Amino acid sequence: MASARMERAPSTPMTESKRWPPGDSGVVLAPVMEVDPIVNQNDEKNKGWHCKQKKVLETNRKRREKSQRWKDSRDARENFRDKEKISPPNRREPEELIHLLHTCASLRLVDGGRKLHAHISRLGRLERDGRLANHLIDMYGKCGHLDDAKAVFQSLDASKGSSLSWSALITAHGSCGSIGGAVGLLDEMEEQGILPDQTALLTALNLCSTHGALAEGIVVQKIIADRGLEKNVIISNAVINMYGKCGKIDQARAFLDRMYFRDTVSWNAIVSAYAQNGHQSDAVKMLFVMQLEGVKIGKIGFVTLLKACCGPMFLQTGRLIHSCLPEDVLHETDVTAGTSLVHMYAKCGSLAEAREIFERMSCKNKFAWSAMISAYVEHEETRASLECFCLMLLNGVQMSFRGGFRGLRRPQGWMFCPLFDRRV
Repeated sequence: MASARMERAPSTPMTESKRWPPGDSGVVLAPVMEVDPIVNQNDEKNKGWHCKQKKVLETNRKRREKSQRWKDSRDARENFRDKEKISPPNRREPEELIHLLHTCASLRLVDGGRKLHAHISRLGRLERDGRLANHLIDMYGKCGHLDDAKAVFQSLDASKGSSLSWSALITAHGSCGSIGGAVGLLDEMEEQGILPDQTALLTALNLCSTHGALAEGIVVQKIIADRGLEKNVIISNAVINMYGKCGKIDQARAFLDRMYFRDTVSWNAIVSAYAQNGHQSDAVKMLFVMQLEGVKIGKIGFVTLLKACCGPMFLQTGRLIHSCLPEDVLHETDVTAGTSLVHMYAKCGSLAEAREIFERMSCKNKFAWSAMISAYVEHEETRASLECFCLMLLNGVQMSFRGGFRGLRRPQGWMFCPLFDRRV
């Protein structure tokens, strides 16, 4: 019987193994057998062989393409390395280095920061990228190594010593507690022909506000007046905030009255200054003055005022502040105002009003629940605090240990919580 089957042609010997990349020791390509077109590919016995051979050819094709890309990349690095069009394999992007420096500063990992400093210097980035130098100065300052921060700053060229670098060095002095040295840098800037700009002045003012350094703050305020920058509303707001944080309410109010232009931040700053220094009545008066002038106080100002009402004698003041809040403040996804109202009414002795505000809130996160639990605790409503805590868990809200478990204890001992079927 004449069979239509065609005999398989004798297979050709395997081709010589090739290496990738060519001329280098690398990945060895799989051996490929030449395919005879006479072979009937519909034959069941040959199907598997052809599929396997197809995969081998495809794999080798991808490896050749990868080899070609690698050679092109190597040639490009050799041709354009000096122009920095393509970075070497061991060079990290500036954004990644900045992120690592920020992490070292946050975690106070000075050893890791020094290794990054050495790596950046080895790559030659420090002289060309001022951002890396500024973050190095900031990292050393937050880690408490002011001398290293100064060394990095002094290594910069005069052209690289921008206002941002000076501001970073000012911040480093402040992080190390040297407020006088930070303010002295402003005079040093003028001696070198660099006028302190808004960034440097705001950095110095914020340091004086944070540390309550009134004497240094007055020096900065004089520099601002000499340069005629009191018309700058951003700088003026920072001056008001500095006087308020240092407890000088009269100076803060006098500076506000001298301002050519006042925005919402200006009014919030003076209201916060009154509230933080125990002048709640004056803060409320200023609130009504703002309303008469058509200025809307921001949410931060309201929260600051509510935090200042921390006793039964301030209940009426707190109610006045509450009446100035918008109607829909309890229906916002931001629960800051609602939570502050719960805290205020609880501290002023009105648990019923605190519970009413809490029940009217459309959104409740763990901070709102913790505020309500703390309100029950302050009024010795231990069972109610426990029920509120269990209700929080049943609503799928992540528990807040600071505000949650604090309400589960009473003088007689720990209460039993049936939700856990154990004592908590």
